[in-house]
Amino acid sequence: MSLLDAAGIMTGDIWCNGAFSFESPLKDLLESGEYTLEQLLAEDELLQELRGVHPQLIEFFATEQAVTGLVKYVTLPPDGNLPSNAEGEPPSIPASSSMVSESLGDEQVKEAMDVDNEKTDAKPETEEDQNKEAGEAQDGEQAQKDAVFVRYPYMACEVICCEVKGIVDTLVDGYVPSDTPEEEATPAPESTTDQDGSNEEIQPDNRTAILDLLFDMLYDSEAGEIDDYRAGYFDKILSVLFRKRPQTLADYINSGGGKGQEVLMKAMFKHLYSHSIMQVLQRLLLPQPPLPQKNDDEDDDEDCKEGDELLVDPLENADYDGYVAFRCSWPNSDVALNMLLDCLIEKSPYPEIEGDEERRLSLYQNASEILITIIQNTPLSAPILQTLTTDPIMERLVKAATTVDEGESFSPHDSRQTCTMNVLESLILQLGGYGSVGMMYPEDEEDENGSNDENNEENKENGGEGSENQYGAMPENIATPETLIQHLPVMLSNLQHLLQCPETATWTSLMQF
Repeated sequence: MSLLDAAGIMTGDIWCNGAFSFESPLKDLLESGEYTLEQLLAEDELLQELRGVHPQLIEFFATEQAVTGLVKYVTLPPDGNLPSNAEGEPPSIPASSSMVSESLGDEQVKEAMDVDNEKTDAKPETEEDQNKEAGEAQDGEQAQKDAVFVRYPYMACEVICCEVKGIVDTLVDGYVPSDTPEEEATPAPESTTDQDGSNEEIQPDNRTAILDLLFDMLYDSEAGEIDDYRAGYFDKILSVLFRKRPQTLADYINSGGGKGQEVLMKAMFKHLYSHSIMQVLQRLLLPQPPLPQKNDDEDDDEDCKEGDELLVDPLENADYDGYVAFRCSWPNSDVALNMLLDCLIEKSPYPEIEGDEERRLSLYQNASEILITIIQNTPLSAPILQTLTTDPIMERLVKAATTVDEGESFSPHDSRQTCTMNVLESLILQLGGYGSVGMMYPEDEEDENGSNDENNEENKENGGEGSENQYGAMPENIATPETLIQHLPVMLSNLQHLLQCPETATWTSLMQF
């Protein structure tokens, strides 16, 4: 017993004695037992309580209906219609919302959301009263739009990104609940009995997966229609799924989400003007790092083991095995590479954004950044580098980087030419051995009779290319600068014409070189 308890000054927990009692609208709302998704998203304490593993909140948000509502708010267009509830009415905005309470009082919000049939037919006595009522109605409508199109999408994304296992699993494995009587009358999943006696449920094909609902934003929106907010929410949610459910997400993307891999590629590349979509595509197109070989030799020194621990990433997520990481098939796809090159080289890859110079430049810059990242992190023995360093792709890169199309001027600022020049520069550095990744090709295994050494000696005597180096046997298929050397005369001639363009005479720079 403490001295304070013995003196009768304080008993029990300090948080339970009433000295620190705070009003909690969220607690009162949960205790009432009657609340909606919109009412919870309007509370400022929601994220704190959800990260604190509140059981009642986790049980509510882990349902398919709640996760579907979250995804609908995340993908809601900023100029779209207000989402309706089951009765066809817009969702009500609770007065506890901080966004609404800052602009309006409780009585003003209530008056702004009244039904029309409750209003009397009597006209206001004066023009001042009429203007006042019109202003209050307009403020209430604006507050409602701010809550639905700003606060609710942000809070919905943050709820999903709290990385609660039940919410993430429902997002990946769940289906959109049926709302109409016809859909409710759909036959229940049939169960089949395997040979081992286990029952396996067969899900009906007409149900929509919640993950499909998230990716539908890419299909349904034309190029230039996805704003930065929705693209950022999409990128942030996929970042969580990359860490928490890498294998399931890889299978979903490799299969094209049920619509085909090429269809999904087209849907993503047409929104490459967005920096957030560029981040997603960069993860999907990066070459896969080689899986580390497990060393079964138990006679290693302790110093070697301590050195190996330094190579382990401390930020590596422990929710999945490192050997079963995210493995996407897009880096080996020629279709994805050609789509990426079209975004960089083609003058107008998407007519929808042809008149928007800012988004066109962002499209070129993002495509250039992805290509540079791929080149710098890919060994010369990779097939993608062999494709980039041979015709017709090398010819397209040289032409786009060193020529000016008809009707265009040579600009000193960022343009399609400068973005292509950056890709060509990175490719030249990688071919010259100045890339971020070395050769990285495996050593030939040596058999018991030492036949590998004998073959290498024979190759050396015959002048063959199979001689060993410090990395092992030299592979036959690697990216070489031969094609680039063939284009050097044309490239140097085109660069000379660029420097002699009339536009360059008016260029000024405040920097002294």
